[in-house]
Amino acid sequence: MDGQKVTLDQTSLTALASETRIGILKQLDQRPMTTSELSRALDLSKPTILQHLEKLGGARLVTKKEQGKKWIYYQLTSKAKNILHPERVKISFLLSLAVASALGAVLALWRYLAEGAPVYRTLSQDSGAISPEKAVSAAGDPVFLYLALACLAAVAVLSVGAWWLWRRSRPVHTGVSS
Repeated sequence: MDGQKVTLDQTSLTALASETRIGILKQLDQRPMTTSELSRALDLSKPTILQHLEKLGGARLVTKKEQGKKWIYYQLTSKAKNILHPERVKISFLLSLAVASALGAVLALWRYLAEGAPVYRTLSQDSGAISPEKAVSAAGDPVFLYLALACLAAVAVLSVGAWWLWRRSRPVHTGVSS
């Protein structure tokens, strides 16, 4: 997610209240377009398209992109994309949580293994010499192992949830052209 909070103020709601403006947003969702292209696609006059684009621009849903001196393309802002595709925000949120859970799993596993470092026993109480042959591995606190496993389970659940939302949001192609 790009971090932009989607707020629907009165200007945005007014801009979204027209079927024509919704149609313009859907056309621009495919790619940036000129007024002529929008006019042909929606079977409306250029002045009508320009009036609607002005309203959408005032609501910060559409921006102009000039290419050279002749062409002006209109494209969606991230605010409009988030309104048209709220599932993208959910997917980004789920994937962010999955990454945080993976980091938590790594840290918990590291802590578990760090606590389970080898402990060396001395050969004799008098000499105080440490002998590697007498090394014994102490088990780490199992709470950290369980925490790491819980975090890994969360990663799996969140990733599957994001994948499921992504699959559900994709358009269904039947193979039949209209």
